[in-house]
Amino acid sequence: MEFQYDETLEGEGVAISDTTSDIIGETEMQIREASDRLRSMPELQSENWQSLDTSQRLETLQNVENSMAEIQGRPALPVIATEMPLNTYGQFDGEKIQINASTIGGNEMPVGEFVDTIVHEGRHAYQYYAIDHPDFIQDSILVQNWAENLEPGNYLSPDEYGQELYANQPVEADAWNYASRIISGMESR
Repeated sequence: MEFQYDETLEGEGVAISDTTSDIIGETEMQIREASDRLRSMPELQSENWQSLDTSQRLETLQNVENSMAEIQGRPALPVIATEMPLNTYGQFDGEKIQINASTIGGNEMPVGEFVDTIVHEGRHAYQYYAIDHPDFIQDSILVQNWAENLEPGNYLSPDEYGQELYANQPVEADAWNYASRIISGMESR
C-alpha cells in the first residue's frame, strides 16, 4: 500500500494511504456539492423557511435528505416528525430520519439547525450503508472503525458518558465534522 503526505488535515502533515486519500477526496467533493445544492434551495432561506407550515418544512427536509443521499450514493430515507425530548433535534433509527415534532412547526430554532440535523443523521445512514456494503467505500479501516464503534456496548451515549466522549467516537466525530462543514459552506457564499 502506498502512502502520501497530506497537509489538508487541520494543517498537520499526515501520512495517509491511497484509500484514505480517496475517501478524503470523495468527502471533500460531497461537501462542496452539498453546500452548493443546499444553498440554492430557496426554502432554506430563513425568511422563506419561516413562512412554511409544518408539512412544507418536512417536505423541504425530505428534499434535503434526497439530495444528500444522491450525493452520497445511498438510498434516501423518509424524514418524519416524532415526539422527542426537547434537547433532541433528531435521530437516525436505521430506517428513517426523525425530527423533533415539537420544534418543526415553530420559529425558535433556525433553519440551519434542521438542515444540520438532516445532514448529520444522513451521514449516519451513509456509515451504516458502507458497513452493510463492503465495496461501497474503499477505506476498509475507516469502515471497520465505524462498525466496531456501532457494535453493542461500544457506542457511547451523551447521557451516560458525557458530550465530549460521545462527540469524539468515530461515527459521531465523522458525522459532526461532515455536517458542520456542509453548513459552513452553505452559509459562507
